[in-house]
Amino acid sequence: MQCKDCNHHHAPGQCSHAHCLCNNSDRENFRQPDIRQLRLEAKVKAVNNCHTYAMELYDKLVPVFTPLVGQKILKADGSLLAKVEKLLPQLESHPVVHIWRNPSNYTLNWTVKTCELFGHKDIASCTYYETSVYVGGLVHGDTLKDITAKQDLRNDYVAEVIQWHREVFKEAQKKADEAKSALWPFGESDN
Repeated sequence: MQCKDCNHHHAPGQCSHAHCLCNNSDRENFRQPDIRQLRLEAKVKAVNNCHTYAMELYDKLVPVFTPLVGQKILKADGSLLAKVEKLLPQLESHPVVHIWRNPSNYTLNWTVKTCELFGHKDIASCTYYETSVYVGGLVHGDTLKDITAKQDLRNDYVAEVIQWHREVFKEAQKKADEAKSALWPFGESDN
């Protein structure tokens, strides 16, 4: 449970703070964390972290591939040539972020996928988010044609702002549904 006094999660009577309200029997002082809010906060963190990793990856890969424009960089099986593979920076891969190159005959791109844990004492889960990082275009399925412009990915989302936008959308959706119902039996157009 989460104590309103010290804002820590612990079982009743288990708090080390003498002043903490959870050391008394007043159950009204406890509140369970809202799992929906915890999930949203984790999703926001996953998106922000993913976008940060993606932009950093682009910045690491472009200097490697820029001098290779116009050159063959892939083998027949779609994997990078050994001489190109040696030029790549060490890519992160751990429980929080996974990065891999996507096979394609048309683009040179990687996927960045992040994972964020959320929950409290009784509930534990995680949420994922992934995005693609496009580095360049390919011709003939093996030759680097050009370098793709950097995507401007936001990494400053805030859970409270997202929740506010959801409420605004819910209200707008309700009004749109009412307006659509008022159109019956005519519908949105006369096809």
